[in-house]
Amino acid sequence: TARMTRPVSSGRLSVACMPALLSFWILPRLGDFTARFPGIQLSFDTGSDPDLRWAGPADVQIVYGERDWTGRWFKRLSDLSLFPVVSPTLVNTHPIRTVADLVSHAILHADEGREWRQWLAAADALSQPLSAQHHLGDARMAIEAAMHGHGAAMGDSITTAGLLSRGQLVAPFRMSVPAADAFYVACRSDLSELPVVRAFIDWMT
Repeated sequence: TARMTRPVSSGRLSVACMPALLSFWILPRLGDFTARFPGIQLSFDTGSDPDLRWAGPADVQIVYGERDWTGRWFKRLSDLSLFPVVSPTLVNTHPIRTVADLVSHAILHADEGREWRQWLAAADALSQPLSAQHHLGDARMAIEAAMHGHGAAMGDSITTAGLLSRGQLVAPFRMSVPAADAFYVACRSDLSELPVVRAFIDWMT
């Protein structure tokens, strides 16, 4: 009953979200949300396992890739394009003009290597010899490592869009590939029409 009577103009909302999207897409826009809904207090959970987050207190969850949506309302946020990103300093000191130039740069993985293999396959460069490769565990760490000039990470059209526009990262190649997965926003079906939940989802989308 308390959940159903929460007004749109005030209250608390718990949001579970993957770290990269929170750091590089939501937080830079948080001031806009606060200005529009100053009475809504947000709390964020960046636990690494989306399935475990459902057992927690989150009202809304933003995930990458499809899940078991039984009993949940969900919406696909956007399709994604994938492409390599590096820091401006790195590309200025060690230019990347062709895919072959990647051999002199560390490859930074956010996963087991699937996204880089997908991009290299599209570039007809799966046999391209690579130098150092690091597996960072998630996209936020891989992107942060790229921002520090430690190599090339795989960016996407949502998470790294702001970093590219602000010149914190550059995309050395024009070629991108469609991601196999997408971002989804989801919540329990009984919460989907709560004003405070709708306010956040409408702001997100």
